[in-house]
Amino acid sequence: MPKHEEATPPALAVYIQAICTYWHKPSRGGTDALPRNRVPEAVSLPPSPSAPKSGDYVLHRATYTAKNGFAAPTSSSLGITPYCPPNTGGVSLSFEDDALHVAYQWDRSQGAPERYSRKVEAFRLSPQQWGRVSYNGRRSGESCWWYEKWVYNIGLFSSPPLSVFVMTDPVKVFTQMAHLF
Repeated sequence: MPKHEEATPPALAVYIQAICTYWHKPSRGGTDALPRNRVPEAVSLPPSPSAPKSGDYVLHRATYTAKNGFAAPTSSSLGITPYCPPNTGGVSLSFEDDALHVAYQWDRSQGAPERYSRKVEAFRLSPQQWGRVSYNGRRSGESCWWYEKWVYNIGLFSSPPLSVFVMTDPVKVFTQMAHLF
């Protein structure tokens, strides 16, 4: 997931919720588009078997697909690591002056269409705050196209309730949503 550049502030963990909505051309419009567009941008965190330590990264991934009409995640996982998770799709994290800096940089791995590719600071978070980064993309393989919408809810918390991303609003939102034809 995000790239880590410096040590974290004491007594805080970084919470990252990555929600992916994945669909093919038949779900792009018509009756399948309505349930796809109802996929939440935040869900409650699942209970963790152990509490994160100061400086840990808590990563919750949830994927929604047409397999069940986008009604619930078709896969979900929760992990805690002392290292910043790799493979964020352009989201990177760093600490400076007791703030969590969240940056975004588009590259081809996130899908078409092409966008501004310089790294930009999406927002800064103080302790007990969270923000949201969202983007989408169109991808192609040998015989098909598919589409993805990614939402990253990222917070710097000491011990948040499991519903923190659902019951509170992000203090910052950064969006890179393109017209997917």
